[in-house]
Formats: sequence, C-alpha cells, structure tokens
Amino acid sequence: MRLVWTEKSLQDLDDVFDFYEPFSAGAGIDLVRGAMATAEQLVEFPEPGPSLEDDAGPSRYRHLVHKTLRLIYRVDDDLAKVIVLRVWDGRRDPGKLEIIDSEL
Repeated sequence: MRLVWTEKSLQDLDDVFDFYEPFSAGAGIDLVRGAMATAEQLVEFPEPGPSLEDDAGPSRYRHLVHKTLRLIYRVDDDLAKVIVLRVWDGRRDPGKLEIIDSEL
C-alpha cells in the first residue's frame, strides 16, 4: 500500500498549523507531524480505524485519531493505496464535515 493525501487533506493540515502558529508554532508543527506519522501507519495496517458514523459518510470511509485530529481516509485495494481525504479537528461540528472524495 502507498499513502496518498488529497489536496483538501493537505489544506486541512495547513489550516491546523495556521491556527496554532500565533500561539505556538512548535505545537502546530508537532500536531501536524504527529498526524502525518499516524497516517503513515496505514501503509502497513490500512484498516485499523473504525468506519465513520452513517450520518458522516458511507461505510467505506474510516478514521483514525491523533490527539484532537481525525484523519478520514479510505482504502482502495484495487490500486493498493490509502487515501487521506480530510484531517478534521474533533472539536469542530461534525455536521459541517464535508468529505470530498476523488479517484486518485
């Protein structure tokens, strides 16, 4: 398996860093690096995360948590890749979560 980040998920990581930068750039860097390291684990073990709730998306979407961040992803077995679709702060309203899925 290989790990693929969508543009939106990379923008989410940038947004996390931008949020923390005025207070503590180091904390933002640590949080982003930790989220990326958590995602890297999916290359070896692609399906440890539970499916998202029915109201958040189809069951093919899974998530892992790193501190306050939920990494939302799906596994494409045919193409041997794990696609990170969003990085969502768990303190945000899940009703506003929009999963943008694309074939990569």
